[in-house]
Amino acid sequence: TSAAYYGSLELIDTAVTLTGSSVAFEVSPFSDVETTDTNFAAIDYLTNEEVFSGYEDGTFLPDNTLNRAELLKILVEGTGVTPDETTYQNCFTDVGTDWYAKYVCYAEEQGWVEGYLDGSFKPADPVNKVEALKMLLLSQNVDLETDYHYVYDDVTEGEWFTPYVLTAQAMGILEEEGQYFSPDADRDRKGIAENLYRLLLNLELPNASEAMAQGACLL
Repeated sequence: TSAAYYGSLELIDTAVTLTGSSVAFEVSPFSDVETTDTNFAAIDYLTNEEVFSGYEDGTFLPDNTLNRAELLKILVEGTGVTPDETTYQNCFTDVGTDWYAKYVCYAEEQGWVEGYLDGSFKPADPVNKVEALKMLLLSQNVDLETDYHYVYDDVTEGEWFTPYVLTAQAMGILEEEGQYFSPDADRDRKGIAENLYRLLLNLELPNASEAMAQGACLL
């Protein structure tokens, strides 16, 4: 079961299935994101919903790596929650009253994240792909796959992150094809946008994961 996803996806016209990897939109809101880019639909939707935002120079910087604080802002806002900044603060030794405190402290209260043994959170540290995947699935209350089966060479039985990768792959929210997932690679902005968008779509449309697995683009 899953719960608390961001509103209801505004589907273009009706829920139509379009074959192919890209859809032609008229205008991109960002100078560095083309309407034909693979991740455009995800970036466009999440920007319109104010889960993501661009930069003052009109760019989105899709290849930029996310840090731990930035990711939690995206995931908390992806649930439709705006935490109270006077309530959610000072939850780690290095998380006081900065802009990201309300997101980090809310996520800590919900059990999405834990700190380090020294009491810190390290909000400026980059987040890798499996850390991001864990936070994403926990933020949407997704039940995890518990039975191991092969999906990638570098996702093996017994690793802490394996259930998260298995679950995400079964739901059709991963872009990675081939033998390797690269768990330790840093997660970039376009990648988490795609994962979150696909997860929201999956939760909204029960057959979405099956359609995405077949290479379709649901809008």
